[in-house]
Amino acid sequence: MQARGILEHAAKLVMDSYVLPEPVTFRAMQCGEANAYFYPAEREITYCYELAEHMFYLYLYDIAGWSDTAE
Repeated sequence: MQARGILEHAAKLVMDSYVLPEPVTFRAMQCGEANAYFYPAEREITYCYELAEHMFYLYLYDIAGWSDTAE
């Protein structure tokens, strides 16, 4: 994720799409589940690595059509 700048891209999408009253920090970490969280008091968004993995497989099977090759 870091090498591809995925969090930076996600942060830019959020900042371009929403008017936020203050800057927000984006963080990626292991969470034990496929999810993302917003912590208002810390002005922080946590993106779970498990969500990235889930989205990757969602793309492969639902968008790229890998489900057609599954037996």
